Amino acid sequence: SVVARRAQLVLVTVTSAFFELLALIFTGLLFFLIPVLAEMPLLTAAFGVAIQEASRFGYLSIYVKSDDRVEAMCSASDRTPFSDFASAVAAGLGFALMNSLIMYGGVLQAALQPGDLYTDACPRVSLFVLSALLALMFQALNMALMVLGLDALRRPSGSMDRRVRIVLVVCAHFVATFLGALNDNAEAGGCATGITLQALVVTLVVAETVRTVRSKSYAMLSHGR
Repeated sequence: SVVARRAQLVLVTVTSAFFELLALIFTGLLFFLIPVLAEMPLLTAAFGVAIQEASRFGYLSIYVKSDDRVEAMCSASDRTPFSDFASAVAAGLGFALMNSLIMYGGVLQAALQPGDLYTDACPRVSLFVLSALLALMFQALNMALMVLGLDALRRPSGSMDRRVRIVLVVCAHFVATFLGALNDNAEAGGCATGITLQALVVTLVVAETVRTVRSKSYAMLSHGR
């Protein structure tokens, strides 16, 4: 509702969703052309995350440059009426919605049909429920990572602090994605292990995001009101 009330934030959401769509299309083409990549969970996660994070930071870089130029041309009273936090959440929402639509759209369609589905790796939890939980977690993760990513790009260029924060975003996304392979592996504990560890990673990332937003440095570096 916060995003929907402001046309500028809706535009941020739509454009970020487009960047995520491009990343997913490029990832799909890569796995289609090189099928062996899709057969190895480690490589699947590595290439998939690398492409999506390149898209994320590419989008955020464009946003930061555009915002800086607009702010330089405007007086204090005419500056952007929303904060970096609101913009990052809106951008994260765009990434999250597009990701959920592409990754779980087929499952949603199947859920409208009679009956239920289960997998060998998750015999006690419906595939529909599992997919809903995963979609929810990655929506929260995408919004949190977008906040951390924008904060990283507000740091001085070339600084260690900036590099560490970018690495944190990429690594957190990679770990959460790679752990998803456990949800399809009954020998490794199946979804009971996979989704639990993924939830732990998402919780830690969200906690770090809250800590970052509340820090003095975030208030000093972020733009907008």
